[in-house]
Amino acid sequence: MSKVIKSGGREMILQVMAFCEAEQQNKGLLIPLDNVRKRVAAITGVSEKTVSRIIPEGKTAASTSKNIVTPGKSRPRPNKIIVDDFDICAIRHKIHQLHAVKKELPTLNKLLAVLKQDINFKGSLTTLHRILKKNWI
Repeated sequence: MSKVIKSGGREMILQVMAFCEAEQQNKGLLIPLDNVRKRVAAITGVSEKTVSRIIPEGKTAASTSKNIVTPGKSRPRPNKIIVDDFDICAIRHKIHQLHAVKKELPTLNKLLAVLKQDINFKGSLTTLHRILKKNWI
């Protein structure tokens, strides 16, 4: 099964192709074989400094048999709010109170406001939605 090549890889292939065609028209090497980093930088279209930074990553990945990771991909996740049975019961009670006692439609915004005021709920609207989905749907 063939591997899908993303746009960055396709651009790199075109850059290498252009460099090889330039060498073919020159009937020889554009950059001597002794300057490996300069040659790699010219072929791939990145700076020599970038090539110098990537080389140790490649050596480390090869020695540990891991893939090279893209920098900046991991995003810090906020701390998860732990909800115990008491809090779930309190949320259920507030939903019932909004619906039956106050005769209001218990929307997430209304419920969040009531929970923050009454039981000091620290989560956001999305967190409340996740809790409701996990426990009732």
